Amino acid sequence: PAASRRPLSCAHLLMPSLSAGSNALSSAKDEVEAYDALAARYNEDEIYTSIGPVLLAVNPYAPVAACDQRCLAELAALNAGGAAVSDLPAHIFRVALEAYDGLVDGPQAILVSGESGAGKTETIKLCMAALANISRSTGSTTEAALESGLLLEAFGNAMTVYNHNSS
Repeated sequence: PAASRRPLSCAHLLMPSLSAGSNALSSAKDEVEAYDALAARYNEDEIYTSIGPVLLAVNPYAPVAACDQRCLAELAALNAGGAAVSDLPAHIFRVALEAYDGLVDGPQAILVSGESGAGKTETIKLCMAALANISRSTGSTTEAALESGLLLEAFGNAMTVYNHNSS
């Protein structure tokens, strides 16, 4: 239940037990084990789980510390302080950083997929904020890009033949 979820500090993401668990799905033998691993992490307010280059997010339907601007700034500071990308926890910031760093090799893309209500729009907002932070971008163009969430939501609320709130 969303009301019982406790906000965690961003430092919680860096606990060794959770960092090691961020690849918890890599050892899952079947769907039941994968589900159990995701559920265990979710119950510890770990909404992000990595499996190789893929980041899975389970929508908490409530604010969590891992998704606030302070946490993005802390992760950026860790990276600026010399932490390797591979040392960062499973998080949308890590995905954004990997994409940004990969730009030296060519164009990059971040695919966000999920069912209605899965949190795609919120994930994109966090990703855009992370990219702005990583690039140290400021100014009106950056602000306009970060405010594009309103446009994304407008598309997300479009009606299709399949869904009345299609993203």
